[in-house]
Amino acid sequence: MNKLRLITSDLIQDLTKLSADASSIYWVTAFAMKSGVRLVLPSLKEALASNTEIKILIGDYLYITQP
Repeated sequence: MNKLRLITSDLIQDLTKLSADASSIYWVTAFAMKSGVRLVLPSLKEALASNTEIKILIGDYLYITQP
C-alpha cells in the first residue's frame, strides 16, 4: 500500500515513475495545458501499451484549460 505524501517539486518525475508501476491510473486536475500534456503523454502511451486502465478528469479552472 502506498503512503500519502506531498509532492512540491519535480511532479513529472513522480508521475512518470508511478505511471510505469501502475495497473490503473486515475488523475484529477483543475486544468491542463498543452505543455504539460506533452510531458505526461509518453508515460500515458507506455501505460496504455501495457494495458493499464487510465481515467482522467480535467476541469477548466479560470478557463485555463487548452484544447
